[in-house]
Amino acid sequence: MKANNFITIDQENDMLIYYPDKWKYLGTWDLSIILTDTNMDSIEYKYKLVITNSAPYFTKDRPKGVIMRLNEELKYSMPTFIDDENNPIYVV
Repeated sequence: MKANNFITIDQENDMLIYYPDKWKYLGTWDLSIILTDTNMDSIEYKYKLVITNSAPYFTKDRPKGVIMRLNEELKYSMPTFIDDENNPIYVV
């Protein structure tokens, strides 16, 4: 198999290790594995790999609406939020 930048071949343990760590790897990839023996007989297996990323989300009820008066200050403690891929989360 010709490895991409995010795929490592572990021949000793018969493993493919996928680690897509950059945004450019998101999407669908057409991949193939070619198995060859010492007689040079080979077979190719083709498959698709889909790499996705999810948006961060609140773990409890998210803010739904706020009513306040002019010239008042309102402080709101945001609920806990997480990102399934453990990416840093920025509040903007």
